[in-house]
Amino acid sequence: MDSIEVKMVLKVNNEEIKLSLQNLSRDWTESEIISARKKMSLEIETDRCLSTTDIRSIYNCVQSPSSVLCWWSYEWKNLHETKIEVEKLINQGKMSYRNQWKALVIYPDFVEKLLKELDGKSWKVEIKSDKKNRGVSVNVSVYDYDIHHELAVVQIRQCEFGGQYNSVRKNYYLIGRNENGNAFAHPISSVLTGKKYKSYINKALCEIWRCSEDELPYVVRNGDVAFIPCKKPEAATLLPEKVLKIENHIIKASNVYRGKTVEAPASIKHEKGQHPTIVVRKGFYRVQKGNRAPEWDFSAATRD
Repeated sequence: MDSIEVKMVLKVNNEEIKLSLQNLSRDWTESEIISARKKMSLEIETDRCLSTTDIRSIYNCVQSPSSVLCWWSYEWKNLHETKIEVEKLINQGKMSYRNQWKALVIYPDFVEKLLKELDGKSWKVEIKSDKKNRGVSVNVSVYDYDIHHELAVVQIRQCEFGGQYNSVRKNYYLIGRNENGNAFAHPISSVLTGKKYKSYINKALCEIWRCSEDELPYVVRNGDVAFIPCKKPEAATLLPEKVLKIENHIIKASNVYRGKTVEAPASIKHEKGQHPTIVVRKGFYRVQKGNRAPEWDFSAATRD
């Protein structure tokens, strides 16, 4: 059977890349060839510089060159150098690619390091089965990340298989690093449902601190407790004490009001010293303990 080959010549930094799309199983019609090229996001003009979309598509082909219909062959002078450039774009948060479940296929190195550190600590990615092919698997998917604050939203998925039906359960976490450098996993509800936010990260943070997106830039955090700016309370709600305690956090303020509202100057100190003391100089704040969503028992959040 004669194979059909579609060739394209592209340029990356004036370096020519020759791409060929070849048939594996049967002859293609012209419309099928055009459709395949569109599917791979490479319906592009000859000899023009690659866009981010083009590079992403080629990068994914390099990572997984075979598919049901076709495969890509390359004559690429500087393939290694170009892949390094792609990795830079990924780590700068300028490139992302999602699968059909909206999970990220590629993400920065810091996310990979967090996942490795938390694997075996908060969850264990694995698959176990018996001789009858009955068992349990645990997998991780990344849904969002914040390159500047090194945060990510992940889904931990457990599947019990081998019965009449598979049983799937999911936990979601905001992961990142505390001020001491240790990785944390904070349980959140599903980011894929409900009200839409600018990002899944914002949605997770708003849920944790029970605040709006507009308030997020002004949240001052100390581990699992934070100061959230608020209006001045009524004088009648003023309390005699000047100190509050929430688990391992000591809050001192010039005035304390009912509803855990304080007047600055105020501070939050962690008794175990896991977080540096934070201080706010003026204004009024409500003291908010980080909200924790319920979890299935196949994974566990870290504790402050």
